Amino acid sequence: MSQVLKTILIPESDGSGAIFNDVTGSTGDGSYGKAGSLNYSDVAAVSIKIATYTTLTGLATLKSGEKFIKYKEYIKKNGDPSIIDFKSFPTGNFFVPRLDNLIVPNGDEWQETGYYVYPYLSTWLPTSSQVQNNISLSKLNQTGLEISDDIYTYTYEIYQTNGTTNGTISSVLGAKYIVTQGTATYNNGTFYPGDTFVSSFNGYPIVVTSGRCYQMFASVDAYSVIDYNTRQRLYQLVMEKSGSTCIKCWSKISKMVTQLDSIGFMSSTGDVAMGPASETLKWVNDEITNFQSCNC
Repeated sequence: MSQVLKTILIPESDGSGAIFNDVTGSTGDGSYGKAGSLNYSDVAAVSIKIATYTTLTGLATLKSGEKFIKYKEYIKKNGDPSIIDFKSFPTGNFFVPRLDNLIVPNGDEWQETGYYVYPYLSTWLPTSSQVQNNISLSKLNQTGLEISDDIYTYTYEIYQTNGTTNGTISSVLGAKYIVTQGTATYNNGTFYPGDTFVSSFNGYPIVVTSGRCYQMFASVDAYSVIDYNTRQRLYQLVMEKSGSTCIKCWSKISKMVTQLDSIGFMSSTGDVAMGPASETLKWVNDEITNFQSCNC
């Protein structure tokens, strides 16, 4: 059985960021240390790319001369292959800029995918003690003091320790690789820490110079409903109405709690329709706002 990754993404207790953790463990089928799976010590690097329903539905398109935003993921929409940051990108390829001020080449159009890919590399790795990864707002491409309430989706990848330093890897067709140190050259492209690429050939050499390059072993797509601010507002509403005996009001409050719990449960099972879940989150906030005019 291949590795079956299990993860969580929840808000910090004060809303100042998010907590990510690999909770796969080592006891169930497909967990760490089982047949067909890696041991914890075999994980050399990770990648976590995160989007929200809001970022997925507000995709901007960049045209010639405009600047890419570092760590945002883009897809090339048209034109001949482009050379950016010493790599070639045919139409349909993805690109995550590792530098500020990279410019869209002449004649190109690139569209955001909605994902933000902060390079964790080897700065946090899964462990048997399940030490969490505290993700600041800036690593989510967010500003302010508290995490945005939204429906989050993310892809988590683990890379195995069969990389090399100052040597050559024989690539595997269709395999994905990540560079964590130095550089790696492949198919006339130069890749730097944080860069990933997918092999288009079997046995084509990946030349690593003063660094490390690892092959992806397993990945998982997951969802999380983050409703920190909504629940804070709902708690405040409950406190304000604590002396009320209005059955109608308490029935509405109960319904709001039930709706939040239902979309939270859906995210824990991976069965999430992002649009309807987002509408539910909006409905609860609208209901809380409307309650402010209730004098019961």
